[in-house]
Amino acid sequence: EISLLPNQPNPFSASTQINILCKNSYAPLNVQVYNLKGQLIKTLFQGIPKGKNNLSWEGNDNAGKKVSSGIYFIQAQQGKNIQTRKILLLK
Repeated sequence: EISLLPNQPNPFSASTQINILCKNSYAPLNVQVYNLKGQLIKTLFQGIPKGKNNLSWEGNDNAGKKVSSGIYFIQAQQGKNIQTRKILLLK
């Protein structure tokens, strides 16, 4: 089971911290950022998690390009367990 905690700060302008608690440290964890259209913007983590995972997002896509202001979704998935949180990027 995973717990996607609220990111800090939210809204954010430079970067935001994302904390995820994982009870199962053997199953792969995927953490990704999506836009309002459901398009994948950034993969923040793929792999075997530790108990508490501290990630950050600086408002860029997988190519390193800064994305525009707006609403995005952080999604954490481990097996069939999926949690999503809405975040707001302001510039």
